[in-house]
Amino acid sequence: MNARELATVLAALRVYQQQLEMNGGAPPQDVEHVATNGFEFEPMTTEEIDGLCEGLNTEPAEPLARGTENNEPPSQREPARYLYRPLLRPAGFATMPAGLKWDYVEVPRDIAHLRPNLPVSRHRYGVIACDRELTVKECVHFDVEQVPEERRTDTRAAGDEATLDEGMEEGLGESR
Repeated sequence: MNARELATVLAALRVYQQQLEMNGGAPPQDVEHVATNGFEFEPMTTEEIDGLCEGLNTEPAEPLARGTENNEPPSQREPARYLYRPLLRPAGFATMPAGLKWDYVEVPRDIAHLRPNLPVSRHRYGVIACDRELTVKECVHFDVEQVPEERRTDTRAAGDEATLDEGMEEGLGESR
């Protein structure tokens, strides 16, 4: 997470905290499902948000966000062992299991300008590397599919002309 992203996260947390205070501690209905990860747990209190903001302001970047503090390309980090491609939506804090550390190893075409150090994926929502293997239940619940490392974009032959649509349809052959 870079300084600009951190500033945006802190601002969003403070706005959410103000909304909690105005609603007597209850999250606004339009964001309650996100704030509770689909009602999986209780929403944070204003005091907990204070602690989180303080931690975000004082902790080193790596434990707080996916990836590394200096945004090294994946080839310079340890090898990715658990690769997944989101099937229905981009990966995000509310679309992945709570506490999972992950980062893009291939970025979706529409955000490639934000991560120029990474290859553009042929998969619509990119490919992420996780710090642990997801369970079958997590894969189903969060709509992700494991991607073998040899199938990554940067290891394809130069003459491979797979399109974005072909990448999205991959693995769907039996459902047609």
